[in-house]
Parts: sequence; structure tokens; C-alpha cells
Amino acid sequence: MNTKEINIAFCFDENFWTYASVTIISLLEVSKNQSNYNIYCIVSNTINNTIENILESNFKQYSSFSSIKFIKVANHLDNIKSTKKSLYYRLLLPSVLPNIDRIIYTDIDLIFNSDLQDLYSLDLTNNYVAAVKDACKSNEKNYLWQKYGIYPIAKNEHYINSGVLLLNLRKLKSDNMDKSWIQLAEKESFPFHDQDIINLTCKGKITFLPTEYNFSVDNAKIIHFAGSNKPWIFSKNNLKFTELWWFYAHKTPFVSFFLTNYYKPYYNSLTKVLPKWFGRFICWFILKKENRHKFINNYVKT
Repeated sequence: MNTKEINIAFCFDENFWTYASVTIISLLEVSKNQSNYNIYCIVSNTINNTIENILESNFKQYSSFSSIKFIKVANHLDNIKSTKKSLYYRLLLPSVLPNIDRIIYTDIDLIFNSDLQDLYSLDLTNNYVAAVKDACKSNEKNYLWQKYGIYPIAKNEHYINSGVLLLNLRKLKSDNMDKSWIQLAEKESFPFHDQDIINLTCKGKITFLPTEYNFSVDNAKIIHFAGSNKPWIFSKNNLKFTELWWFYAHKTPFVSFFLTNYYKPYYNSLTKVLPKWFGRFICWFILKKENRHKFINNYVKT
């Protein structure tokens, strides 16, 4: 294995492709060409050529050695029980990447704070996956956890968070684990979706990683904004590392879009006590220097 070449996958649909750009840019910027990243984007059919061109163009500004490839998963998940199909894209990695032996997968609600060579070089032996134990302390009881042996998270010290995974694709494929994943997804709708499925099927074959590879700890190498609070959602609570996410967001052509959505609740509250034109003026003043639409128009095929 080339110690300087890293396979990494991101999964998203038309609702989150702009946020994926922040995650990818943070990886390439913090790596500073220490590693060559083979980036695989597992995406819905709604990701068209225009979107691919925008992401690839922005990507090339930060790395001259890495590559990016888009793989559309048309009808692979038509029969799963859940309506949130994009959450299950990562379960397709063994089948859509037949010639790759290992890969890092991460969610797109995170940013990178380190090159990933140490993580990628980790010895998995015969384990299926390496991941960080989940931090959720939910006391929720669900018959599926009891039925399949997935106990309430608060009592399960071996339950992992699927937001950051090092996957042993060679072992997963040889044991037909990807087929088992899809069969379970077609049979049941789990409360934590693909995460429950991975925990259920990989139990006993998991390498546990330190929290620095997932979650917002001070020494984090991967900062994961897990849960409902996100740095791009307006909140009175100061989410840790929000400023760092916005630092990378400003390096994308979508910062105007992010800011508009971020300030929308603030704008709505203003219009309750002030004239609408005044709220619009404030938002226009904040966003006036942004050129997102101009950027996109350059790549729209006529």
C-alpha cells in the first residue's frame, strides 16, 4: 500500500452537496499535499454535471495531486424501509468500489484538523471497521435493539458512531457483508439507520479509535458536529469550533448561500418588529460582496 495515497469517501444528495465542499476543502487545506487523496463521492442521481464541475473546480484550487470521482447510486436502495436513503449510501461502498481494499468514510457535517495518514495506515487485521465509540447517552428503548441485540446506547460500551469509519473493504467483500447490510435495510427501518446496521453486523470485528478522530474535542484530528446543532444553523448556543467551520466555508463559492440560511431566523425575527424592507436591507448589506450566483453561472451548460 502506498503510504502517501489515501482513499476517502463522502456520501451526499442534492440537499447537502454545498456542505460537502466545506468538508473536502478543509481536508485538502490542512493536508497541504502531505498525502494524495483519491476522493470518491457517492451521490444521488440529482447531482448533475453542473454540480460536479463546480465541486471539481473548487477542489483543484487546493490540490494538484489528489483526484475526485462521482459515483451515482441510481436504484441500489429502492427497496429499503427508510425514506432517508442518502444515510445508507455508505453501505454501498464495498460493491461500488470493487477494486479498493480499504477506505476512510466520513460524514459531511465535519471538518478535518489533520492529515489522515495515521488513520489510513492503521492495522485492522481481520476487523471490518475502525471507529470511535458513540457519545450519545440516549435511554430510548426500541424493540429492534432488543430483537437484534443492539442494546440501549447508554449501556452499550461497544456501540460506534458511523460518522467516521476506516473500512476494510477487502474483508467486507469477501464475507459478503455489504449484501447483509442491504438485506437488513430492506427488512427493517432502524432508529439510527445505517449506524445500527453497522453496529449489529460488525460486532466483535471493530477496532476502536480515540475520540480525536470523531467529535469536537480539544485535540481533535476530525471535528464532527454530530447531533442536531450545526455551525451553519443559527443558534444562541456557542457551538465549539463554529468559527473554524466558517473559516473553510468562506473558501467555497457558497458562503452567500450559507449566510442567507444562517441569518434567515434572525431576519424573520426582525420583520416581526421592523418593516420588511429594513430586514432585507440588513441581509443585503451582509451579503452584498458575495458572488455565488455568478460563479455557478460560469458552469451552467447552455
